Amino acid sequence: MSWSRLAINTSLVVASCFFAILLVEVIFKFVPKRENIDIYHWDYRYMLFSNSNGGSSFNNIRNFFVYQPNATIHNKTFYLVNEQWIKEYDYLFPSNNFGLVQTNNIQANVPSILLLGDSYTEGQGAPPWFELFKKSYQQKSLQPINGGLVGTGFQQWKFLHDYLLSKNIIVKKLVVIFISGDYVRNVWNFPDYKHACLADYSKCVGNEDFYGMPPDDKLNEFLGVLRGYREKHLYKKDGAVKKLLHRLFPGTRLALKYLRESLKQRQSKDAINILANREAIRQFIATYSNNVLFVHIPQKDEILNHAVSPLGKMLRNDIEVFGGKYYDGQILCGLTKGDFFENDGHPNVSGYSKISACVTDAVNKTWQ
Repeated sequence: MSWSRLAINTSLVVASCFFAILLVEVIFKFVPKRENIDIYHWDYRYMLFSNSNGGSSFNNIRNFFVYQPNATIHNKTFYLVNEQWIKEYDYLFPSNNFGLVQTNNIQANVPSILLLGDSYTEGQGAPPWFELFKKSYQQKSLQPINGGLVGTGFQQWKFLHDYLLSKNIIVKKLVVIFISGDYVRNVWNFPDYKHACLADYSKCVGNEDFYGMPPDDKLNEFLGVLRGYREKHLYKKDGAVKKLLHRLFPGTRLALKYLRESLKQRQSKDAINILANREAIRQFIATYSNNVLFVHIPQKDEILNHAVSPLGKMLRNDIEVFGGKYYDGQILCGLTKGDFFENDGHPNVSGYSKISACVTDAVNKTWQ
């Protein structure tokens, strides 16, 4: 191929890409406006924990985890926003005899209703909404159990479920509360170095994600240490050029975001997690039949963009294919932008109040 022919072909490719980007941006201007899709800034989040028992606030069980049992857990979470520290939430919550987030202990050999889910079910960011659910659900003959744990997905909930059964917990009704992102989550727990950091903040390096809580007079110094680590190792990926391109081409950015998400099932790591999560869904439905209910709670980005994500649609399809039923929280829970924290992706007290009412309504209507 001659250099002139190569130059022509290259020019055609560049021109085609430019035209495609221009077309996407023009279309973007005429579709209903959506909020900024990049609303999750996890690299700028700092979660600090302490508990009334001392040591790490978390407890590994096999390949998953719960909280330290019979403790009062303290969570302070900060965000670094425009070079300023913002305390997004600061609250206490209880753990029971099984290390789950609720006030009442669990008794063996008692018929129970088990709620499984992630941080939305746990109630991260506010006192647990599960306590409201306990007062208002109609299945009073069943012992209520809050199986919500931060950062977990379906396959991990199956492990927790099986563990409870091994301890002679009798589950008669199962409620699986999920968000779209749970579809690609793997099973995890806390390695030793993270437990060490959680137990003693002075042992934290900065790469632990979950940190011990220093005394108030050492807080700013500690946050500075964590920030120094992240500036060295993580913040570099948010360069000025990348931010400029995001501002100049919001439509292309949105299209690429949804394309990446829709292709996740074809990527090796996510594909493996999806298969495991899909199998957990199948087993829940096969085991409980009409005694399992799935409740799909919308994520913050789905609320802002008025649409269920591709992952969420695939999840819903799996539930239906396996013969299950789900409650559409995108429509029925009534969550709005104001029901979420400003910087964090979790609901605030108002949002959790709506989730409690939504889940209670779903449970009461399903099993009248």
